[in-house]
Amino acid sequence: MEERKGFGTTFGFLMAAVGSAVGLGNIWGFPNKMGANGGFTFLIIYLILAALCGFVVMVGELALGRKTGRGVVSAYQVLSKRFKWLGWLGIIAPFLILSFYCALGGYCIKYVVLNVGDLFGASFGSNGLDGAGVFGAFMGNPVEAIIYGLIFVALTMIIVMGGIGGGIEKVCSVGMPALFVALLICIIRACT
Repeated sequence: MEERKGFGTTFGFLMAAVGSAVGLGNIWGFPNKMGANGGFTFLIIYLILAALCGFVVMVGELALGRKTGRGVVSAYQVLSKRFKWLGWLGIIAPFLILSFYCALGGYCIKYVVLNVGDLFGASFGSNGLDGAGVFGAFMGNPVEAIIYGLIFVALTMIIVMGGIGGGIEKVCSVGMPALFVALLICIIRACT
């Protein structure tokens, strides 16, 4: 049997795990949800649920994968033939999540392009529109939204095709610390 390649470093694995747990969805939607649902109380409940539910599920999946050394469907089948359907949920759920991330990733790429355009005074910048105006114009042009979503899918495919060590680990080892620094800059900017 061919040996499966894994993460080369603990740091790379940790950054990939943090990246999958935090993700753009939490950074993008979390402040709005927290503000609309009770502020600090919401944060405490969120952290408790993340620790109790998220940590337990993550450790369970890691243990099952390490014990069986198989893909998600056959890992659950080894556990019990009755639970094979849970393995299929492990394939369907990321597919559905990716559909959300395609739209969100497309928005992010669009905003990077706009900010680079503004930085250089190019015509592809925001051209003086405020945030709501930029978003409204983007939503009013579905072809543009689809193009940016497809660019996100292509970038995702390139990273995944690089494999665990050569693609996911390399990108997460640089991207997650960069995201942390960017968040610190945003927090400092928001406080000043």
